[in-house]
Amino acid sequence: TCHLDAMLKYILILSSPEINELEPSGHLDFYPNGGRRPHGCSHPLGEHHSHHDIGCEIVPSWQLYIESINTDCPFFGYVCDNFRNFSAAKCVDGCGDGSLCAPLGHRANEWQQYKKAESVKMYLFAGHSTPACRYHYYVKAQVSESNDADDEDFKARPPQGLMFIQLTGSKKHIGPLQARKSNQKDVECLVSSKDLGSIIRTDVKWQPGHSPPFDYNFFGPNEFGVPYPPRPFIPKPPALRVERFEVTNLENGISEQFCAIGKPILYPNQVKPFFKGGECAQP
Repeated sequence: TCHLDAMLKYILILSSPEINELEPSGHLDFYPNGGRRPHGCSHPLGEHHSHHDIGCEIVPSWQLYIESINTDCPFFGYVCDNFRNFSAAKCVDGCGDGSLCAPLGHRANEWQQYKKAESVKMYLFAGHSTPACRYHYYVKAQVSESNDADDEDFKARPPQGLMFIQLTGSKKHIGPLQARKSNQKDVECLVSSKDLGSIIRTDVKWQPGHSPPFDYNFFGPNEFGVPYPPRPFIPKPPALRVERFEVTNLENGISEQFCAIGKPILYPNQVKPFFKGGECAQP
């Protein structure tokens, strides 16, 4: 779908079956949910479908445009090279000086002062029904393995597993959602939701995962000199130390920090709340 005026042309791309082969063609190219129809969906856009295809719902571009006129939600898309990197929280600078985001639809002309000769790709998450506008929240934590028991082996093992995060705001909550480890210390994710309001707390669950080795000499031989059969040696599951969580609303640029009450330790398979502010917060 294309909107054209005298100064700015933008393209809204939805449900392209070969999105990787589609060349950008406007000053702004918007890709809601990556511009892809959900996997396994084949019915034409807007065609009636059975309840078995309910996950294939896509809001038509004309409805997105109408919603952009009548909503207070910013409906921002964000500059990124592809949807994989966008959804993996690799393009989370927000609007920056204003050139890194643009409102989809009716207010796209607000971006024309940043217009370039080449096309700019904008990505965003959107709902599968109206209202489809979503806010984007970037969640980040710096973690390190906890040596709570002074165990040298505990120190040596790098923490591996899954982290699940739930955000609770003054209007609603979202989650639990799985975060990803971006490097040796950072855990991050980009989530979308209707307006959460002022975020009050972040609840976190750490689920360690490992494949225990076999200890062949755990007991040594028996009284007849015959070794015992190997048994799995299951080490103590590692905990994680998280000093703080930082949550940034990409739409308004507000970043807030959340601290634990007591030790900032995530013990395996236990939910721990982090609250806004506190001693861990940095200026």
